[in-house]
Amino acid sequence: MLVVSAMVGSGVFKKVAPMAADTGSAFWILACWIFAGIVSWFGALSNAEVASQIAEPGGQYVYFKRIFGKPLAFLYGWTGFTVVQSATAASVSYVFSESVNSFVALPQLTFLGIENLSVKILTVAVLWIITGINLKGVHQGERLSNVLTSLVILCIIGITILCFMNGKGEVTQLKLTETKAITPGAIFLGMMSAFWAYEGWNNLGFLAGEIRNPYKNIPLALAGGVGFVMLMYVGINASYLYVLPVEEFQKIHAEGNSIAAVSVIQSFLGPVAAA
Repeated sequence: MLVVSAMVGSGVFKKVAPMAADTGSAFWILACWIFAGIVSWFGALSNAEVASQIAEPGGQYVYFKRIFGKPLAFLYGWTGFTVVQSATAASVSYVFSESVNSFVALPQLTFLGIENLSVKILTVAVLWIITGINLKGVHQGERLSNVLTSLVILCIIGITILCFMNGKGEVTQLKLTETKAITPGAIFLGMMSAFWAYEGWNNLGFLAGEIRNPYKNIPLALAGGVGFVMLMYVGINASYLYVLPVEEFQKIHAEGNSIAAVSVIQSFLGPVAAA
């Protein structure tokens, strides 16, 4: 649950649109999800090998310190704190606030040149609320994580089943029918979008001190968690592309203010189901 909760977020509901713009092909969109998943899985297996030998709190900071020395670990630790982890939390929270704004129009406020101020205020509020819950203790954070992750997993499985059962789509939309060959650059761009959705599996190492029998359970959790997420991602994106052709996702990307999953559900179940 920790691995899955660290990985699954906004990307699986949104990234199919920019991938459609980059690759122009449903077949290659799914291929990019598979390629990026395999690379992430290899990364998780590599991390698992190290974690099975260095089962200490701190994750990659501790690994770098033991393997490469203090200077690199120091740089990684501060980069993670000031940029990597902070930017990830902020961007995912911002997507949440954008989604809220798409259903309940927030007031359009501008202050000192800052646009979309109401969306950004909600983003900060979400970050503070979740931070406050985690500050109360490990168990409170674990309960929140398990509840939210379970809901997201059920949502992904539910959307996948609904799309294939009621979406009235076309299997032919998933096939490779393009006459022109795709470029390596287009595949790379598609994989970059997929990597955003796969990001986070390495966070389990930060909690090594809280996990029973970490030498056994961290490798199992990393390998199994990343593999499970890859299956879910490929399945739900195949269902999107079964319902709507890739050209529709290119339009969604061009509009720039829509969530792909919402548009898919709305196309055959209406606005209430999308909400």
